[in-house]
Amino acid sequence: MHSLYSRLNALFAFVCFVLSVVIALNIISTFWLVPNPKVSLKFNRLRSLAPLRGNEVISVYFDLDADLRSVFHWNTRHLYVSVVVSYATAKNQLNEVVIWDSIILDKERAVLKLKEKEGTYRVIDQGKGLSNNHFNLTFYYNTAPVCGGKLLWDTPASDHFIYHVTK
Repeated sequence: MHSLYSRLNALFAFVCFVLSVVIALNIISTFWLVPNPKVSLKFNRLRSLAPLRGNEVISVYFDLDADLRSVFHWNTRHLYVSVVVSYATAKNQLNEVVIWDSIILDKERAVLKLKEKEGTYRVIDQGKGLSNNHFNLTFYYNTAPVCGGKLLWDTPASDHFIYHVTK
């Protein structure tokens, strides 16, 4: 005969198997939920700041209009959204700086309307690589699911600007 412990072990193993199948189906089902966010990102202006230990520093202002409600579904815990400035210099081929970020916890707060928003973080270059350079401003969002892997999405919302130094 089977003891009580072996029966409990079999029941526990069966419950774990069923939960694993349900979680796997949950993860697979999210691939058919394609997000369609509406995002508009525009460069507004920039402000040159005092050099920091010989390095150039600028502060970027931007306009952001985003409706991310379509990204939220039953497997979305929260969103991490960010605005990134990217540029190239002779010293580094690709420089990416997050100038603004936020965490959106629910669908009701997923509509963003920011006008003349100054970036929370400054762009600081290692030397003098910001002057007369081309910059790209891009909006990214990262989904944190209830279960499954994190996904980083970039949107077609981006803008381009040049930092001209007048002397």
